[in-house]
Amino acid sequence: PADYMFYHTFNNTNLASIPTGLFKNISGGPASHMFEGTFETTKISAIPVGLFDGIEDAPAPWMFAYTFGGTPITTIPTGLFANIYGAPAQSMFAGTFANTNITSIQKSSTKPDLSTMTSDNIVSISNEIYSAPIYMWYDNGTIYWWSEDIKPNFNSVSLKRIIKFKFYLLIKKRG
Repeated sequence: PADYMFYHTFNNTNLASIPTGLFKNISGGPASHMFEGTFETTKISAIPVGLFDGIEDAPAPWMFAYTFGGTPITTIPTGLFANIYGAPAQSMFAGTFANTNITSIQKSSTKPDLSTMTSDNIVSISNEIYSAPIYMWYDNGTIYWWSEDIKPNFNSVSLKRIIKFKFYLLIKKRG
């Protein structure tokens, strides 16, 4: 991938859905500004599963900045940024979901049902000290998280997974 590869490609168009497998043949490490503004101010409401599956490795600056900004997103697939790992890069998620239907991030006051408590929704890894996983899911404008632990451990593995969602600092503050 090259810097600015898909920069503002569909920005401000009438695009209403993202074709399945759009980036299927793109593979390798992320590039700076790679998907910046790609779908910004389009009419898409759902992000297809596996949209960024071929992109893996350490993040690059501004790589997802405003990618979905100003869209009527109602569905975000689990693991959207699953193959991106490592220390966050400068502004890598700046405005990624700005002006979308995501209205809040909060800890769920109740245990989620079994359909939510799946491995796809776990953002932490259990170990000998902390055994309760942390689950994260999206519902009707809100990103929820829940764990049996009163003070769950956001260890280095969970941190990497949460960074993929862009929400680590917000969750930590609300914890």
